[in-house]
Amino acid sequence: MLLSEDKTRLTVHDCLGFPESMIGNFSLVEGQGLSTYVVNNKIPAVVADFASETRFEVPPIVREKWSPRSRHSRTSATKKETSRIGNA
Repeated sequence: MLLSEDKTRLTVHDCLGFPESMIGNFSLVEGQGLSTYVVNNKIPAVVADFASETRFEVPPIVREKWSPRSRHSRTSATKKETSRIGNA
């Protein structure tokens, strides 16, 4: 995922396990998804069950794809930056 120039959203730049049609066409804004949580908190994070996740809003496509019976999801920042999503 790439942070937009105006720092308001993360857009899928590459994906594994989701449709390739999401590349360049699917974005998350602050408070949505594991990726925005990781960027804003600057820490890696793991989700064991998206159905019970409370740290951020789970996008419907993620909830559908990653049921409690599927594998875990983990995201970590790959480049140290001082940027955050949004105005914070």
